[in-house]
Amino acid sequence: HREEELRTLAKYFRTIFEEKDEPLRKISITGPTGSGKTTLSKRFGQLLENIDKKKSFHLVYINCRIYKSPYLIISTLARQLNKAIPPRGYSFEELQDLLIRLLDFYSQKILLILDEVDYLISRAGTDFLYTLLRISEMTTKQWISYIFIARNLNFIHKLDASTQSSFQASHISLDRYSETDLRDI
Repeated sequence: HREEELRTLAKYFRTIFEEKDEPLRKISITGPTGSGKTTLSKRFGQLLENIDKKKSFHLVYINCRIYKSPYLIISTLARQLNKAIPPRGYSFEELQDLLIRLLDFYSQKILLILDEVDYLISRAGTDFLYTLLRISEMTTKQWISYIFIARNLNFIHKLDASTQSSFQASHISLDRYSETDLRDI
């Protein structure tokens, strides 16, 4: 199930392994609870990991209801690149600078899946999303691509104009599974 949406993701992110400096990719996936948003995103990320022969790619999945703060999200990203980084001990700004240096040093592309991003925005506001999207402008290449998962696109209306301008993501909307789909699953 969701094969068509998987193909859409593959087309959209097809340049992720190319050497040239491609613009970062952003896509939002919305749908009701139980429609397969998280499963689709993780499955796509695992497919990318399986075809990454050079090991130049990291899939980072973050559930924003569990990792509730911008600090935890940036810390998790940095620790994906270097496991020796302690979970505490840096200020947010120091951690952000460290992440930028690590991205350039390791030359690693990241597909960051932010699940329940609407929850994060309701808790932390829009400044963090703006900062996160701008990190790629502070590195030598566009290292991070994004999949944003939410129940609907209402969270976009909560973004300030600058963040909306940076956000501009493509969109996949998932419907509820049909009874036939549920029997197959």
